[in-house]
Amino acid sequence: MAAQGVGASTWGSHLRAAVSAAAVRRPRAASDPRVVLLALLAFALLLRLGALGESFWYDESYTAYIVAQRPLHALELIPATESTPPLYYAIAWLWVQLFGGGEVALRSLSLVAGLGTVYVLYLLGRELAPAGRERAAAATCALVGASSPLLAWYASEARAYALFALWCALATLLFARALREPSSRGLWWYGATAAAALATHYFAVFVIGPQLVLLLARLRWRGAWRALALPAASGLALAPLALAQLGSRRTDWITESPLTERAWHALVHFAAGFKPPLVPALLALLLFWGGVGAVALRPPRDLDPRARTVALLALAGIASSLVLAPLGLDRVLTRNLLGSWPLLAVPAALAALSATGRARRAAVAALAVWCALSGLLTARIGSHPWLRRPDWREAAHFVASGDRPQLVVVPAYPHLLPLRIYLPQLRRAPAGRVAYREIDLIVPRGSGGDGCWWGALCNLPRAPLPRRQPAGFRPALVRSAHGLVYERLLPTRRGVEVSAQEALRVLAPPGPNGAFWQRGAVNGRKSHPGSKDRADRRRA
Repeated sequence: MAAQGVGASTWGSHLRAAVSAAAVRRPRAASDPRVVLLALLAFALLLRLGALGESFWYDESYTAYIVAQRPLHALELIPATESTPPLYYAIAWLWVQLFGGGEVALRSLSLVAGLGTVYVLYLLGRELAPAGRERAAAATCALVGASSPLLAWYASEARAYALFALWCALATLLFARALREPSSRGLWWYGATAAAALATHYFAVFVIGPQLVLLLARLRWRGAWRALALPAASGLALAPLALAQLGSRRTDWITESPLTERAWHALVHFAAGFKPPLVPALLALLLFWGGVGAVALRPPRDLDPRARTVALLALAGIASSLVLAPLGLDRVLTRNLLGSWPLLAVPAALAALSATGRARRAAVAALAVWCALSGLLTARIGSHPWLRRPDWREAAHFVASGDRPQLVVVPAYPHLLPLRIYLPQLRRAPAGRVAYREIDLIVPRGSGGDGCWWGALCNLPRAPLPRRQPAGFRPALVRSAHGLVYERLLPTRRGVEVSAQEALRVLAPPGPNGAFWQRGAVNGRKSHPGSKDRADRRRA
């Protein structure tokens, strides 16, 4: 019995020691920077997964089309279809060879770039942190990036913007390090990253340009040429392509909206994402731009001067784009300014952490409210029906379930893509009268909302539903899903012929409409060969 008592006592002491050790390890693990960083990256990933599997929208369908071609043909398509440089498409082409060209696979490139941006913001926060607050600053800046609805949306879009934001954030990190301790290697790395940013999006010049000017002023030519060489070479190499794309006038649609309206939208989008509810939008506007204003006008004493420099240079770049707009170079849009977002958000977050006394509590509380608002608005993207992408994939399944040859009519939406991504046989409808086996009507029912997400359902036009059918056809099936209404019209007798123009006059409102042709055989003979593919090339 005594032996049992001693054993029980020994086991009890071991148990207490183990519990004590676990209790000590738990807070240590919770405070481990690597654990915090992984948790923030997991949080960012969770907020970005919801939209990865949605069907491609118009702009994304061009990316999918380009990267599906042979390498040389893909490069030839970029000047003809895009208004951005080729680096993203080159990387996306390689990515598709490894992971495939489906929605999730192609968008995962932007997802990786988006998570990379969160990591770079973590490093940037640590670099510019007030003395002694490096861990808190790094985690806070990563949280700001992880919860951002703006970064989250473009991290799930198969376009260049997420990679553009990553290069600009990384270049700014290397720029901040060069200001602290310029070195030959660091300046070369900065130059290489700046060149990559310019080769991804032309608007990187408004981020990189002010930084290069400051480096030239601080380091003089003898030290700064290392930072300038590669961006200058990149700019010279891209100049012919940029001039050709500018001359194509594919982005002239941007100026259809007043510059003041687009500038206001950018202010809202930077703070609260696209089309937020009124009260959260006003609160987020006040918190975000109030923080930026505090950095620019009255920075806290403990704020690293480089943080204010980064913010002021970002504001100077945005101001430069606004000044150039009336001179015929108006391409001001939120997504084109996306590279400046990290340069404003990080100093604003650091300013809150640098405040002292009573002001610090208020500033940290404001920062926490803004992060919470951003997280809720980001989560809203996946749950709000108007913020989903139109389901052109489901529309293609509807058409594919019918009998060829078909006339496919899309009122108020004249673009052949993205439907052709899912229906490779789809072409522009022939001009003559054809005996179609059916007419498939796909009616967009978006809200056409002002200031909405580009690519979201609310950005689609709202076409009226037809009240009658072309002569010789009757309605057979009506369905609706994700803001699109599908209607199938069948001929009342064999051999009924109709032209695309006649069908459009009955089924679609006046204005630009889509009339497409899904080929097939009629009565043992081949249908009309149809016209060549002339997909609309207006680019964003």
